[in-house]
Amino acid sequence: MIAPHPPCGELVSVLDAWSAIEKVMPREALAEALAVIAEAVPDDEDTKWRAALAAQYGTVRGFIRLLVDDVDFGAVEAGAPVVKALGERAHRT
Repeated sequence: MIAPHPPCGELVSVLDAWSAIEKVMPREALAEALAVIAEAVPDDEDTKWRAALAAQYGTVRGFIRLLVDDVDFGAVEAGAPVVKALGERAHRT
């Protein structure tokens, strides 16, 4: 269950933000997920990791169509074009 959120533009305290986050995911699990992301995405400007990531696309390409057909990805208004593009791209491969 996703915690209720304040109306758009309303300021939220850090304590309230953590409280809402912890209703969905414990801090330890969030820290572990962030560690995985930090490992995969280096914080330097080196582009070698991007090339390695792009090389992985061939491995998952066959699953993307199944994924976008079976999973109803949602997005906030700003992310909707990304979700739409993913679906369109999956059906062109």
